[in-house]
Amino acid sequence: MPKLKIAAGDSVARLAGAAGVAPDTVWSHPDNARLKARRDHMDVLAVGDVLTVPEPEAKTQQCATGKRHRFRRHGVPMRFTLQLLDEAGQPRKGRPFRLEVDGTPQEGSTDGDGVVQVYLPTAARQGVLVVDDLMLQLAFGVLEPKSGLAGVQQRLTNLGFPCLQDAGRLGSPTRRALRAFQQLAGLTVTGKLDDATRSALDDHHTQRNKLAQQLANADAGT
Repeated sequence: MPKLKIAAGDSVARLAGAAGVAPDTVWSHPDNARLKARRDHMDVLAVGDVLTVPEPEAKTQQCATGKRHRFRRHGVPMRFTLQLLDEAGQPRKGRPFRLEVDGTPQEGSTDGDGVVQVYLPTAARQGVLVVDDLMLQLAFGVLEPKSGLAGVQQRLTNLGFPCLQDAGRLGSPTRRALRAFQQLAGLTVTGKLDDATRSALDDHHTQRNKLAQQLANADAGT
């Protein structure tokens, strides 16, 4: 039974799809119990994690001869969700977008909260999203767990406080980003990564409209 060391861009969905098994089958395997207990989501893994990927099980199906039969390949696409705010910090509602993923384009519109939500093949790695005057380079599957400093830096950068140049170390850009985020979130401004900052950062990164509301409050002086 293969044990795979996670590299940048790997996820359970991607590795399971390549192996021909369902993601839930991989994630619920007993050999992955300790990893599952340490991670909040199957597709947010840390570089260096070790994942067991079971072999696919053969399945037979009896069918009558002389007739046409349709079989559906079992697979779970990845869901990509991104909320876009304008210069005033408000959601870009109902804006047309074009997303090109690994050379394949698709088009749509943001929803009432300014959210782009599409389903992608599990093998997707890179994309370009164009909305209004924005052109965003996207990398799928590279988000590190929130418990590590690299994951914190990714979340700060996603929220508009760039610090990826520190690359896993607590340098000046990360401290500046932490102070700016703490001020926005109404926390004590220290530039330190304490438990309150970690919790607020996770809330702002996962909850729709959380950042927009904080920006609106800041503009209103509340």
